Amino acid sequence: MRDQHVIACLQQGVDCQPVVDAARRMAESLNHKGLVLLTVVPTEADKAAATEWIAAFRCPYMVLTGRWEPVIAALPTRLGAILAVGALDADAPRGHIARPADALRLFRPAQVAYLLVPPAADQPADGPKTAALAVDHRREGKERFIWASYLVRFCGYRLAVGLPDYSDAALRQRRQNGLQSLRRLFDSLALTFTTATLPGSLAANPDLEALRTLRPDLLVAMTTDPRERDILDHLAGPPERRLVRQAAASATPLLLLNQRDDLYVLCD
Repeated sequence: MRDQHVIACLQQGVDCQPVVDAARRMAESLNHKGLVLLTVVPTEADKAAATEWIAAFRCPYMVLTGRWEPVIAALPTRLGAILAVGALDADAPRGHIARPADALRLFRPAQVAYLLVPPAADQPADGPKTAALAVDHRREGKERFIWASYLVRFCGYRLAVGLPDYSDAALRQRRQNGLQSLRRLFDSLALTFTTATLPGSLAANPDLEALRTLRPDLLVAMTTDPRERDILDHLAGPPERRLVRQAAASATPLLLLNQRDDLYVLCD
């Protein structure tokens, strides 16, 4: 079985120490996976300065040339990645991997979960931490529930599930189907979670403001499949766009998974 790694995707221009710290904690928690720091520079001429910068973090590292998109697409096959970790900074310049809109674009090819860490991210306190996710009317990707179980089993989190308070019976039934799927998985692993109703005004499209009522230390969400976006997504933008913007302005890291059928999960 090939070794799996947590890959910290770093780029000069923002504070990357919170990203390295978060990646190290995740690597240690997830059955002691390896940790590799990664940066991508445009040309060979840029490698010397980038190498000097990334080596200062005193972790195993790689400096590659080219563009981020193909590198991120190849993370699991080329580097054995199980999780990518990156910065999320509203002040990052256009085209930077930490800028919210660019982070979504650059991580869109990812076949692994990716943790986006804002610059003001709090250091986790001793004792239980809370991971939060919303179960709503959208078709649920099972990988998000699997990752929620990893956070509970390996990383010391409690899971809080937000349930939109729909008035429409069909939406309530679709929400209930997703909740039953999560419950079956957690029951099979002898794990538990708590539920809470999200504020009604935000029920149609849960975002960070609604999930704040669960007092999370970490949010877990999936990007939407462009083929399944509804009228609300086209009017206001997909929910992940709002989530990353709000997370960048907060101290709450965001764990995202892309809506696809070939996501990699842990070999545990």
